[in-house]
Amino acid sequence: MKRCPIPNLKKSDKYHGVYYDSELPEPKRWVARANMSCARFAYIGNFETELEAAKAYNDYVKKYKHRNIYPIFDMVFNDLENKD
Repeated sequence: MKRCPIPNLKKSDKYHGVYYDSELPEPKRWVARANMSCARFAYIGNFETELEAAKAYNDYVKKYKHRNIYPIFDMVFNDLENKD
C-alpha cells in the first residue's frame, strides 16, 4: 500500500488513524481521520486526548466498513478502561 504524506500532522505512535496537529487551537489538537487513498480521507473529528481520537476512529471504522481501513483492536481499549 502506498504511503501518503499528511502535512502539519504528526502521526500517533500508539494508534492508527490518529494524528497530533500543533497548529490547532488547544485543547483539541488530536485529529482522527481514516485514509481511504492518497487523495481521499474521512475527517472524523478533533479531540482533547489521543485516546479519545483513537476511540472515535475505531467507532467510525466499525460503522462504515471500507476495504482499506481497519479497526484498532477492542482489546486495547478494554485494557485501558479496566486499569482503574
